[in-house]
Amino acid sequence: MFRKADFSSFLPPIVAKFLGQSVFRYAPKLLQLTYSTNGDQWKGQRVIMNPAFADVSGFTDIFTQKTIKALDRLKTKDTNAIPIDKMLVKLTLDILGQTIFDYDFKLLDSEDINDKYVKAYQYIIKHMNDPIRVLGGKMYEKLPLQANKDIYEANDTLNELVNNVAEKARKEYDPDVAPRSLLEMILRTRDAETGHVFTEQELRDNMIIFFVSVRVVLTK
Repeated sequence: MFRKADFSSFLPPIVAKFLGQSVFRYAPKLLQLTYSTNGDQWKGQRVIMNPAFADVSGFTDIFTQKTIKALDRLKTKDTNAIPIDKMLVKLTLDILGQTIFDYDFKLLDSEDINDKYVKAYQYIIKHMNDPIRVLGGKMYEKLPLQANKDIYEANDTLNELVNNVAEKARKEYDPDVAPRSLLEMILRTRDAETGHVFTEQELRDNMIIFFVSVRVVLTK
């Protein structure tokens, strides 16, 4: 009934930029999903998003394969010091990478995290709510600091991921082949009434916020 409060003006600009300009409007931080937008914007995004979630059974094999790989990796570890927390993070990110983007981070294949997109994601999550950044807001982010340069470069790196996988999905589109990711499902969907499809910005914003939110939920 009532319009949601605009919390974004109280947060550092990088938070809104990272979580998305087209969806980050009326809810704070990681609570923002497409269902928390308002009116026509909400309806337009839900019409496109809903069909993508109608049948996710095609992702079952990815969950199974990644889980088996994680279990195999654990078998090689010292049973007295199994790094289960780190393994769960790697498992979650590998599953999300493939199911959302059709991109394999390959975190379960090595001890260290080497993927540049994951490093960028972790850097933003770690630093976007630093106390000095939150208190300083726009004034702080206008300062020529290395910390500001690094966090915006990390955001650009994540944008590169979405743009690259979207371009790949468009080039390899085959109506006779089932979509391999949530992103690909959304690219194939349009509003039956208006013909609207996600803009590049809407696609990027929804994929990032979904990736962040599901990753947080799954690792709680």
